[in-house]
Parts: sequence; C-alpha cells; structure tokens
Amino acid sequence: MIKFGTDGWRAVIAEDFTFQNVAIVTQALVDYLNSENFPNKTLVVGYDRRFLSDCFASQVAAQLVANDFQVLLFDEAVPTPMVSFEVKAQSLAAGVVITASHNPPEFNGFKVKAPFGGSAPPEITQQIEVRLGQTPPKLMSFADAIATGKIKAIQPSINYGRHIADLVDLEQIKASTAKIVVDPMHGSGGRWVEHLLSGGKCQVTTIRANQDAYFGGVNPEPLAHHLELLSESVRKISALLGLATDGDADRVGAVDENGKFINSHQIVAILL
Repeated sequence: MIKFGTDGWRAVIAEDFTFQNVAIVTQALVDYLNSENFPNKTLVVGYDRRFLSDCFASQVAAQLVANDFQVLLFDEAVPTPMVSFEVKAQSLAAGVVITASHNPPEFNGFKVKAPFGGSAPPEITQQIEVRLGQTPPKLMSFADAIATGKIKAIQPSINYGRHIADLVDLEQIKASTAKIVVDPMHGSGGRWVEHLLSGGKCQVTTIRANQDAYFGGVNPEPLAHHLELLSESVRKISALLGLATDGDADRVGAVDENGKFINSHQIVAILL
C-alpha cells in the first residue's frame, strides 16, 4: 500500500517503506513531471536523520538521473524548509525530502515539494498516485549517476539564513541578554537556531542536538509530554524561552520561562 496523505507518503521502514517502493514512488513522480513538461529539469533532494534516510535519498537522486533529470543533493541532513527554499529560489521542477517528520522512529517518508516551494497539494499528489506502478522504475547505481556529472552535492545555502534575517530581526534578538534553550529532539534541526542567533549577547543552549535514529525513545513531535527535558532545562538556567522543532524541523513548539508548554496555535497567535 502506497498512499499519500498530509504532506507526502509515510510508512514503516522495511515493511512498506522499502527501496523497491521508494523506486515506484520516484518513477511516478518522474512520470508526473514529464506529463507537465516543466522547463526546468532539475530537482533538489534532501533528507532527515532517520534510519537509512541518506541511502534512500541517494537512490532517489540516482533514479532521477536515470530519467534524464539533474539533481541537487544535500550533503547532510537538513531541515525540510531548506529544501523548500531551494525549490523556490532556483525555480526548480520539484523537491523531494526523505523524512517521516514527527512520526515514530520506525517510520520514514517521501515528501514532495511543489515548484512554489510548499508541500505538493492534493491535486499534485493525486496525479502522482494514479501513476504508481504504471511505468517500471528506471534505475541506476549511485556511483554511475555521480559519474554522469548530473548530481551536484550541495551544502545548506547561506542565502537561507539571509532570507530568515529578512523576515525576522535577528540582530535585535542577538542584542538581548535573554537565555534561550533549543531542543531539536535529535532531528535535523540540529544547531541551526543556535547558529542563527550566535554572535551577540543572547545565550543559546541546544539540547538533544546529536543524531539519534530512536529520537531518545520518543516521537520527535514537539508536544508537552515529549518536552519534559526542555522544560527542565529552561527552569534550570532561568531561561526566557524554550523552542523545540520536530524530526525534520518544519514544526515548532515552545515552553515559557516556567517550563509551561506553548502549542503551535498559540505561537501563531503570539506572532500575529
């Protein structure tokens, strides 16, 4: 069973999420893109820190090359918004992220980013679904794909950080003496928030920044019952705020100075 839901396809690794099924989904995506005659034949491929995510991403990249596409492949696990940014900034045909987002550790997934950078809407994913299994996957080894020169390894762009700085007054935050604790929950958020806020008076402490395919034994979803360590860390150092991101860093949660959970709906209301 391969079924796209909210923001992509997700399944249990080695049950439904296999290299064979990833190849079927990739070929369906290729067939959809070819049917739309996108002028730009380049895609960007990213991945999170889950088990085998980098290997699945390499297979996707090689298969895209086998189908006459060019590929920009991140050389490390990155937050999903970085893939979205590259799709939009470079006017690419699409983006693929190997991630199961906030799902349990045994899951992995396949997210598709549309040309506008956001998640592929139902009208696109439905077109991919109807093509599943219609064409035998055209495969190529990663080594052979690299040899063609059609895969370009890329690093996270500094332009992404500049884009954030256009939206948020980072300098004002850096100038404050606030203490902030960041919890990427072992996901691909890593130390990115810490890096964005470095170089000023603001003191940023990152916890659970290392890669752990088991996510410390919890689902990498920033909900109150998963963020006890963040709350404790905020109280311990008398921080102003604690921020948490999910497995692929496209979802956020927070705790206040008392360690009380602030959900994503409340965060949006505060920002507005």
